[in-house]
Amino acid sequence: MPTNPLLIIAASEIDSNLYYATSFLAPDAFIYLKTEGDSVLLMSDLEMDRAKAQARVNTVLSYSAYEERAKARLFHLLTMKPVLYVLNRKSGAVNIDAEGGERWRELKDFLDSSHAQYVFVDAGVENELSDVHGDEKADFRRELGVSEDGINALIKAGYALLDLISFFTTGEDESRAWTITRGSPAPEAGAAIHTDFRDKFIRAETISWNKLLEATSWASARDKGWIRSEGKEYVVADGDVLEFKHG
Repeated sequence: MPTNPLLIIAASEIDSNLYYATSFLAPDAFIYLKTEGDSVLLMSDLEMDRAKAQARVNTVLSYSAYEERAKARLFHLLTMKPVLYVLNRKSGAVNIDAEGGERWRELKDFLDSSHAQYVFVDAGVENELSDVHGDEKADFRRELGVSEDGINALIKAGYALLDLISFFTTGEDESRAWTITRGSPAPEAGAAIHTDFRDKFIRAETISWNKLLEATSWASARDKGWIRSEGKEYVVADGDVLEFKHG
């Protein structure tokens, strides 16, 4: 457990836990990594059994009665926060999911039985591409034998885990994405920008991002009648482009 008070406070404020594990075969046979507070522990196969036991405890806490969960949230228990497992592949190595051996079956059984969400990332490739221009990354990925963008996959998995979506604002100077919880009404979404957008909300004009791109501009979309005026009960959809009207 973390002993630094600042780490304890930070841990209580996180939205989810992220566990990182190598998914390629290594000569020392230690293939699992587990973060624990401010330490990173290598996990052997025997230690993985302990992790499974802890996961069963977490499951009991996670599926307690609603009233008990509500009370427990006041304590910001890490065991009640959702978990995302990041499985690190290695380009050019024997990855355990591709090998399909006992280790992969054991890990997959654990992930499936605990209803865990997981994502594959090639951390080495992503590190190499960190300074590469966006337009060139796809070419480099193909050369390295990696078809998927691991960072994008990690972000999408994190959004899905926490049930988050994005809406957009756009203007002459910039276009920007804002993160909100799925199911948020327009005033609450506006609070992501400024609390005045919630407290003094009048209405929101909106259009989906793909329709706005088709129209080529906000003015053109308005001329086509594609801009909708929504009130405070409107539930913002993923990919909405919004313009808030407030007092």
